[in-house]
Amino acid sequence: MMRQRINLKRLASWQIDELSAANPLIDQALQKWLDPAATWRRRFQAFESFVQSHERLPNKCKTAGQDERTLQVWMRNQLRDFAELSDEKLDLLINSHPTLGTQINARLEQLTSHDGAYSLRCDQLAMFLEVHNRLPRQPQFHAKSTAHERCLGGWLSLQRRAFAKLVPAQRREFATVHPTLADALQKLANPMSDFQSRCEALHKFIQKNGRLPCVKDKDGSKQLAQWFLYQRGRFAANCVTQDERRVLRHTHPMIADRVDGWQCPTFRWQNKCQALASYISDFGRPPRCATEDRRERLLYLWLGDQTRMCKAGLLSLDQLDQLKALHEQIAARVESWQAARLSLNEVS
Repeated sequence: MMRQRINLKRLASWQIDELSAANPLIDQALQKWLDPAATWRRRFQAFESFVQSHERLPNKCKTAGQDERTLQVWMRNQLRDFAELSDEKLDLLINSHPTLGTQINARLEQLTSHDGAYSLRCDQLAMFLEVHNRLPRQPQFHAKSTAHERCLGGWLSLQRRAFAKLVPAQRREFATVHPTLADALQKLANPMSDFQSRCEALHKFIQKNGRLPCVKDKDGSKQLAQWFLYQRGRFAANCVTQDERRVLRHTHPMIADRVDGWQCPTFRWQNKCQALASYISDFGRPPRCATEDRRERLLYLWLGDQTRMCKAGLLSLDQLDQLKALHEQIAARVESWQAARLSLNEVS
């Protein structure tokens, strides 16, 4: 299922329809991946309708139905993630019921209060940095850390996620704790500045090495590769702004090609297919494995990838027809792929 999420933009409409029809839970997951904002609105409408009908908040008592328990879990998650919610979403939740509004307002007041408790947390964080020379780790990733470190890590994570809601006095005190936090605060205050600096580093790497960074690299470029892969996930989740998309595309032609592929998954496929057609036109045969020609080797590997994609049902009929039209040997391969997939479906 996770593979389908990664390849969601590559799936044809009929494949998405088949997945949706397989199970209601799968359909809900697909809708969430395709449009997270619409999913939130639909869930809130169901929550609001319940509150208006029953004049109370949903709970998870034994007598509650499955729908009510689901809404209660959703409400609990909103309270947990309130620091990341937009002002519009917070207003909707606050106005939905007095009790929920009171809870959210209390959490917001606690979050934005620049009082002795906030200063104490900053002092504890400064002391931890002085002793350990690192930031406290987040509790969900390091269960073996001490209770004090987990508490500080959770608080630090909340400050980062709630940055937009912090008052100026909180930001100033937070920045004075340590230079590392001051840098992080600057990036949060101007996210495009950090994004542009990453793109500049990416451009320099490509200019120097003639390739994209790889996660297998042993030098500092590994982090750059991980950041670039993270952008692919953000594209898939529709979390990239227009400015970020523009800056990333203008970084380098190699990057622009990848970005175009993320936005239109068939874009890179069509380019590869055209390159394969050009090769066959030049040599009169498909590419071979035993070759020292890098171009031929890459085309051979790409053709092998199409075997796996066909068997996984990730190629459309139009793509299969394009492959068949390239050469009679490739047409025979495609027909064998389709036959193998058909027999597999019959067995299952």
